[in-house]
Amino acid sequence: MSLAIWERIKQHKVVQWALAYAAVGFALLQGLEVVAHSLGWPAVALRIATLVLLLGWPLVVVLAWYHGHKGQQRFSRVEISLLSVLVLAAGGVLWFFGSSPTRNSSPSAFAPPPHSIAVMPFVNMSGDAKDEYFSDGLSEELLHALTRINELHVAARTSSFSFKGTAIDIPTVARRLNVRTVLEGSVRKAGDRVRITTQLIDAVSGYHLWSQTFDRELDDILALQTEIAPIDALPIAPPRDLPAELIPYIWPSRYCEADRFEAFVERKFGTYQGGAKVMAMADWIFRQLDYCPGSSDSTTTAADTFVSRQGVCRDYAHLLATFARAAGIPARLVSAYAWRLDPPDFHALVEVWLGGAWQLIDPSRLAPLEGVVRVCVGRDATDIAFMTSFGIAEMKAQSVQVTRLDD
Repeated sequence: MSLAIWERIKQHKVVQWALAYAAVGFALLQGLEVVAHSLGWPAVALRIATLVLLLGWPLVVVLAWYHGHKGQQRFSRVEISLLSVLVLAAGGVLWFFGSSPTRNSSPSAFAPPPHSIAVMPFVNMSGDAKDEYFSDGLSEELLHALTRINELHVAARTSSFSFKGTAIDIPTVARRLNVRTVLEGSVRKAGDRVRITTQLIDAVSGYHLWSQTFDRELDDILALQTEIAPIDALPIAPPRDLPAELIPYIWPSRYCEADRFEAFVERKFGTYQGGAKVMAMADWIFRQLDYCPGSSDSTTTAADTFVSRQGVCRDYAHLLATFARAAGIPARLVSAYAWRLDPPDFHALVEVWLGGAWQLIDPSRLAPLEGVVRVCVGRDATDIAFMTSFGIAEMKAQSVQVTRLDD
């Protein structure tokens, strides 16, 4: 019996059909991967294509079994039955993988618009109720600044201010307002000085995307309110208005081949304005890359990371700096010690020049920004390496101590 089956397999060239299908399928996947990377398709598109090709393999084997010899054209009842079962099974598998995330998720699955924000009323920590007008006015000024960004969905003032004075946590607020990010802050006034702390929080992951502290004199309240804004609302300075010392940070460098990404960045992020463009770049990198320790080495550039779609914090930072420079935005790498990581470790971040100042961003979203200590800055890893060795070296020991100084 087994010999008869093997003779039929050889006679109908079942193995040749299967190998030819595998070769064509592999070539097709390679082409799809190049197209997907160029057009920025999500990774799920390649997974679906791979699954479809795998499910098509049994169909090819069945067709070869019945039609691989002398091109037999008629379909028998048995063949039709087998093909029907395989098609139904393939459809069931596709349905299962396509619907399983929905069925396995909770009824309250949170999927807000990606570029949406709510500005919460800033907390008055001065102890004087008369200063409420300042903290509320600051919140309103920021909200109005954000509404001028066409690509950003901003929750209405009455909706976000309805949570004033409540003890509701950020994830709950974000769910009720259906926003991806929440901007909150506090105001502490002492005499003629004021300290304002702002932070932008990703409501899905719970991590801080951006934070900033301002210490100013209260000689011009309106100017201070206008100055403070999240990255999304900050303007991009044209190259002609940049200080001379910033020009090197818009040039390509050893690990940041910005000139190779100008067309991609324009096509993918050209519709965004101001800081919203940079945040869209950081969001794209976070979603497209997989954090894989050991996946890169000292030769890995931003272009390599873009193709492999994996890396570590340094690779995330190189790619964001490359995208920003390709858009004409000065960007530099920051080496820091992230003492709030678990465990604490050295970390690479990015600073971009927006609104006339350097703004710190962590595209990997691993390190809370309020828990990093800057060590140095530079064009890329060439300038910010913690240690440069000439020849063979062996690390014997490492010790880092961080002490937080609070006012």
